Amino acid sequence: MKKIINNFIKDVKVELDDEFDLNFDIESNGLIAAVYPAFWCVGQLFTGKMFNHFSKKKMIFWGKFLQGFAILFFPFTSAFLFLLIISALLGLGTALAYPTFLITIAQVKSPKQRAESITAAIFLIAAITITSAL
Repeated sequence: MKKIINNFIKDVKVELDDEFDLNFDIESNGLIAAVYPAFWCVGQLFTGKMFNHFSKKKMIFWGKFLQGFAILFFPFTSAFLFLLIISALLGLGTALAYPTFLITIAQVKSPKQRAESITAAIFLIAAITITSAL
């Protein structure tokens, strides 16, 4: 399910690029597409430590807020620098929200219930993401 969400976000970027006729070359498109997972991966190195010091609810809230902010403002800019910043914010939001969410489920549920709970939660996140994008 996580792969579906990632592919959906990438597809939205490609569709918006076609829709708004941004006319970036392939290197620029590749850089914009690479910034998101790079910030996501590097950001996760810090969210594990942050989880021990900050509120889980606030981390998930601010992570989802950053994701929503980035997705909301993506169609309103065509400047390369702003698109890079928006992709970075999307990656940081994802790095804040998803690992914290998974750790929270792991702390609350027993090992036998974790897989089912995580699957249901990711399905709900995917459904909400797809519904809000429509």
